[in-house]
Amino acid sequence: MAKGEVREFRNVLHAHAERYPKMEPADLLKLIYQNEFGPAHLHVDSEESLSAIRGEFDGIEEEEDFEGSLYEDIGNGYVRLNFQAVDLLDYPIEKINEDFVASAGVRTGVPQRFLRKADWALAHLGEFPFHFTEEEFDEAFRRYLETCKDGQFRPIRHSRTYREAYAPSYRVILKERMRDFAEEKEKDIGKTARVLKRVVWILVFIAILVVLTIAGIAGYKFFAL
Repeated sequence: MAKGEVREFRNVLHAHAERYPKMEPADLLKLIYQNEFGPAHLHVDSEESLSAIRGEFDGIEEEEDFEGSLYEDIGNGYVRLNFQAVDLLDYPIEKINEDFVASAGVRTGVPQRFLRKADWALAHLGEFPFHFTEEEFDEAFRRYLETCKDGQFRPIRHSRTYREAYAPSYRVILKERMRDFAEEKEKDIGKTARVLKRVVWILVFIAILVVLTIAGIAGYKFFAL
């Protein structure tokens, strides 16, 4: 990996190790896999995807104290869009599905790069606050490779420990899709602010007219006396 890629990859691993202390080897492998292969879906049926996302939102338990961010950077131009942090009024399910489908299959990833990243993570595991050993990660990596003898690198599932601790619910999408969303949101906020400003000025104008009208009526009565 180039120096810039190593720096980014290191930052991603460190951030996730700190944020998710109960990560196990499978969860690190999944992070590396998603960093390289992204959503890992070459052909996505939009309707089936939309139905799956709706079902996932239906199964999310509301947590008033949820402190996670809307999305987490996993490097290589991808993010995990965290469903538990989504306000569906701002980011409707249809838009989430659109962004996911648009992200899937855009880039296929390179198996050799995935292997190099996993090897790098193994060689530098001691730099990060993971709570498992190099031997445990190496064993998990080897077990995974045993399932890929046909040359197909299949998606990896989060460990049971991770699922029970964090109840992950997200989609991997291109980071540029989040930038587009943020820009659209900023434009909407700007439009709302301009509308509110006009409303305020109209209300002020009406208030002035009311005051002048009342003052005029009072003056008329005064002189009429």
